[in-house]
Amino acid sequence: MHLEPHPPEEGTVGAFRAGACQTRAYVMGLDGTKNAVPRSWRQGDVFMMMNGLVLVVEDEPMILLDIEGGLVEAGFDVVGVNSAGQALSAFDAAPGSFNALISDIRLGDGRSGWEVARHVRQTNAMMPVIYISGDSAPNWGAEGVPESVMITKPFALPQIITALSMLLNQRHPSPPNEPSAG
Repeated sequence: MHLEPHPPEEGTVGAFRAGACQTRAYVMGLDGTKNAVPRSWRQGDVFMMMNGLVLVVEDEPMILLDIEGGLVEAGFDVVGVNSAGQALSAFDAAPGSFNALISDIRLGDGRSGWEVARHVRQTNAMMPVIYISGDSAPNWGAEGVPESVMITKPFALPQIITALSMLLNQRHPSPPNEPSAG
């Protein structure tokens, strides 16, 4: 699945770029305005990802810092590492603590992001996985894990936040509204 920027619908929770390293969470209003998400929402059910950590694997330090900062600002708890070895060590130390994986593909010497995702999925077959890459997208169909998302570099941070929110909400759908007593 490739994600393209699209205008959000009313009631959508998302994010937009507010500055060099800032991303702001919003709820789209009926009139099309982007209203700030109350901090209490970021700690509650709207941002279900707060129940676990997002593992981010990127070997380019500036990109890693940008992704980490944007995700934290959007309300996610993040563990950022710059190699496959560090990612596997962090995940294996507490596999139940992680809710999602965001990984570059080419991570320098050693294992690739494809291998990190397969390792994570051996422990948790439903773990949301987002790949980010500048040149490996053509291999995604053959190398990527099922139900993953590929975002090509260069990307806009809201693409990652939207993809992550979408995958986490698919994994943890909202409970149906109870009918009101009348």
